[in-house]
Parts: sequence; structure tokens; C-alpha cells
Amino acid sequence: MDGLKKSSVGPIAAMLAEGLMAVGLDGMVVDTNMQIFANHSFVFSNVPGYDQTIVVANKKVSGMAAFYTNMISQLIFLTYCGNLSISLCTDPVEVQKPQLLVDSFINYMNDWKAACEATH
Repeated sequence: MDGLKKSSVGPIAAMLAEGLMAVGLDGMVVDTNMQIFANHSFVFSNVPGYDQTIVVANKKVSGMAAFYTNMISQLIFLTYCGNLSISLCTDPVEVQKPQLLVDSFINYMNDWKAACEATH
């Protein structure tokens, strides 16, 4: 992901989308996004945050979390000052048991931790 984030793919895609919208083809952008999201059931995001404390309205920000309202469920990892936060966004109308996603993720992470500890 780091290589992709540092590549020119993002800026080029943004310029292309802005260009299409500037000439009135914003419907094409929306339609393309809808087609892309239709092929996915879940999105994982890794969002690098600030590595030093930031100040907003004269108050130090102690932590961060990210919430994106997408058409599908999304698990977002966000780092801030060496700490990792995790946000899960989903639509309870589409996902009948959203707590099952949370519980499954916690179980997976606990299993992964145990496997890592067993190899060290």
C-alpha cells in the first residue's frame, strides 16, 4: 500500500475525475464508482495519520478515528502519534448481524496474536 500511496496513480486519477466533472461528465464518474463498488463486499483502508501531536482550537488532539459512509462495509486502520485505531462502518440494513463482524475481527486478531507469540 505504501508504494501505491506514494505513486502517481492517486493524483492522476483525481485529475482525470476533475477533468470529467469539469466538462459535465460527472455522471460517468458516479456510474464508474457504482460499478466498482458493486464488485466489492468489504473495503479495508490503511490511513496514515500524523506522527506528532496536533492542536485544534488550542487543544491537543489525544486520538483520532475515521468514519467513512460508503455503500459497503469498511474497516479503517488509522495511525496517530504511534497509536493505532480501528473503525468499522457498516449498514445494519444490509448486514443483519453487524456485531458478528466485530466479534469475528476480534477473534481473528486474538488468534493472530497467539500465533505470533507461539513463533517467538
